[in-house]
Amino acid sequence: MAARDLPFFGRINDSHTHVWLGQQLKNRTARDTAIPPAGEAESLLELMDFHGVACAAIITPTTLGFDSSLTLELSRTYRDRMLPILRIDPYAIDMEVHLMKLLAKGARGFRISTNLSTDGKPLGDPAIKPLARVLSREQVPLLIHCNFDQLHLVRDLAEENPELTILIDHMARAVGEVDVADERFNNLTELADCKNVNLKISSTNHFAKDKIKHSDLIPYVVRLLSAYGEARVLWG
Repeated sequence: MAARDLPFFGRINDSHTHVWLGQQLKNRTARDTAIPPAGEAESLLELMDFHGVACAAIITPTTLGFDSSLTLELSRTYRDRMLPILRIDPYAIDMEVHLMKLLAKGARGFRISTNLSTDGKPLGDPAIKPLARVLSREQVPLLIHCNFDQLHLVRDLAEENPELTILIDHMARAVGEVDVADERFNNLTELADCKNVNLKISSTNHFAKDKIKHSDLIPYVVRLLSAYGEARVLWG
């Protein structure tokens, strides 16, 4: 499934936002200064309305662990504006039962984070196989927040599970970290060979040196769009 097949295609949609209650993220540091500290749903909706964004995927923040109760609650309250993406524990017992319960509650996608893992786990770990199998069968996307040096593990997962839709968050944190001509950036563009891999151009405010126009990221974005095509690239 490509980005073109996802819900709400054809409107301005944000593929990557986070929502939390005022005191939930006491230690959060990677916060856009334009977003009120509370990060609550009403603040997000105001920003969406101001910028003409019809719908946003709300992703359970890493800081909240695997507690996605707020994500699900808000998606029910604002079902026409917010799409719930839940962080999933790849080592959960009875993965299939666990996933099916979350899907029944309204989950529209799941996310794993490997960016802080030195060995890329759970990527490359047998534990991820039940997760990939169920999501492939149910046609539910898997979002992966990884580093660019873990992309070989993403490729392995994509090739082993050709029916699994994969979304790479934050351009694998390669943009701005390595030169656009660097071989390590080529690993990201070459991953486009796996047709079930899609890419998010997200968190540009974090990676850009030009904090107003993000113009220093243009060469990266141009290469990524050329490699993946517009139907497999999402903005967030």
